[in-house]
Amino acid sequence: MTAISSPKTEISELSNSFKIISHNDVRKKHTSLCLWIKTGSVREPATNNGIAHLLEHSLFGQYSKNQRSRVYEEIKNNDLKIRAFTTVENTAFFIEHIKTTDIQNCVELLWRIFSAEYLTSQSVKDAKSDIQKELISLSKDTDNKLFQALNSASFPNQTLAMPIAGSWETVSKIHLEDLLKFQEKEYLASNSFLCASGNIHHQNLEEYAEKWFSSLTLKSYSQSALPNWNGGLKSVSIDEENSKLAFSLPFEIKKPCDFYYFWLVAFFLSFDHRFAFSSALKNRLRDIIDLLIYPEFFNQIGRMHIYIKTANPITLDTIEIIKQELNLFTQDKIEDLFAELNEIEINKAINAVKLKDSRVEQLAMSVSAYGIIPSNILIPQWTQNVQSKLKDLMSELNNHHSPAVAYTKTSKKFRNKQQ
Repeated sequence: MTAISSPKTEISELSNSFKIISHNDVRKKHTSLCLWIKTGSVREPATNNGIAHLLEHSLFGQYSKNQRSRVYEEIKNNDLKIRAFTTVENTAFFIEHIKTTDIQNCVELLWRIFSAEYLTSQSVKDAKSDIQKELISLSKDTDNKLFQALNSASFPNQTLAMPIAGSWETVSKIHLEDLLKFQEKEYLASNSFLCASGNIHHQNLEEYAEKWFSSLTLKSYSQSALPNWNGGLKSVSIDEENSKLAFSLPFEIKKPCDFYYFWLVAFFLSFDHRFAFSSALKNRLRDIIDLLIYPEFFNQIGRMHIYIKTANPITLDTIEIIKQELNLFTQDKIEDLFAELNEIEINKAINAVKLKDSRVEQLAMSVSAYGIIPSNILIPQWTQNVQSKLKDLMSELNNHHSPAVAYTKTSKKFRNKQQ
């Protein structure tokens, strides 16, 4: 009987600082690839808001009726599953469910996307057409309006608050030359890496990366400015009967393991128990339809979100009640919750958000944000240290910053239509 080797995660680096990360599991039939670039809307000038997102769409090449780029031909001919996204701070391209024999060709395809080989005036035109439809859809999305207002309250006049997709006014003015300049400035070896998970040997992946990505010259990549938290109150008019509120507090990630600690804070705030913050909130705020509490992580700052959807109008009293209940969620209440919980429940909470080497997107995100693979991030254990840490984090959330709050108001036009 032949022994099957255990899954193994490795990281290496080319001479130009381009990184290669792989999680090899020979038991898997396929491999997933990810090309990750640490750039997004936070790196844009305000006049070109949406350029990172437009570039991501345009790099696949044209797909008009008369001619399709090689990307689309490869998708059609090899049944590839390709996807991509742009966030505030990152851009990523994925090819999933790849046969072992096709990995090299897929690495080459990612290189051609990265190097803007398929970027043409026609591909930009095609991408703008898609983004225009996306912007129309976003303009009708009440959650998008709410969180855009929240961003404006959190980080006023900063790139971190700009919408990822931009506006039609800014996107329509971006030309091919602008995209090429942005790609040349932002798509560098020093802030990019190739990531793989599945049936892939690291040495092979390194050879494929060397063949294509070693041609990139080593250029320094400037860090984005540290975000300046403001806090404040914003309202937005929507055509919807139910009201929504987003209440946000900033926090600082000091160690990679804080990723799990802040999820534990959200778990404790959300826990359905008489001692819990969420239970008290539901008792004081009637007709709550949805209540979600969760952290959001940026590279240099984080936010703890309290999202409420309710049948009642949001008032200043609503916001004051949230503040009061957060202040009442003291050390004593945390201790009361710990007395009611056990190790199994804590482990369930951690496992629900646990980052895994085997998931290519989580592997890439961990290396990008923390510089280490997920399996090397220390996971909180059931000890008194966890309880002490959570008390400190709750104290930091409540005492050091004013919250950023955004809420919706039903528009007069919608009210008149309903009457």
